[in-house]
Amino acid sequence: MKLKIAIFGLLLIGCAAEPMPEGQIIPMKSIIADARERPFECDEYSIDDDTCTGIVERRFSGGSVFMDAKLQDRFPNTGLVSITLKTTFDVRETSFCGDYSDVEITARAPNFLPHVTDRVVDQMERDLKGNGVGCSSYLRDTEGRVYVVSRDSSGAIQGPADQVWFFANPKELSR
Repeated sequence: MKLKIAIFGLLLIGCAAEPMPEGQIIPMKSIIADARERPFECDEYSIDDDTCTGIVERRFSGGSVFMDAKLQDRFPNTGLVSITLKTTFDVRETSFCGDYSDVEITARAPNFLPHVTDRVVDQMERDLKGNGVGCSSYLRDTEGRVYVVSRDSSGAIQGPADQVWFFANPKELSR
């Protein structure tokens, strides 16, 4: 099953993304300041129809960030699946970190039988819990594009960097 989930870049499963860009890590204090005006992080933004494949609402409080992520993906022969993930992570100087086992997942799949939807959620939970603790940082490349780079508890990079955009209001999810 190929599925891409972006929860602030922490959840990348399957699909290919941009190769690791060269650039500079953005301090979290800059990300927090920017989030006051643009709290919605968009994955795979399409300027043509003003949509994202995933959208994350970021809310910072004290040393934590609460993230409410929504995404949609199409599964072969079954159609659209809408997935919501909610979690809280600790904010550090240049990253945010957390335990994947604390992620709350729900799925809605109108063309799936309920037991199939439950299996999708169960598989995602197993995949996420297997990731353990992880951290993500934002990186700005030499052309000003922003990417999320995720690392596991050993510091190894998890998947490719994922380009993201930030908006004041949520965008529609692509269908």
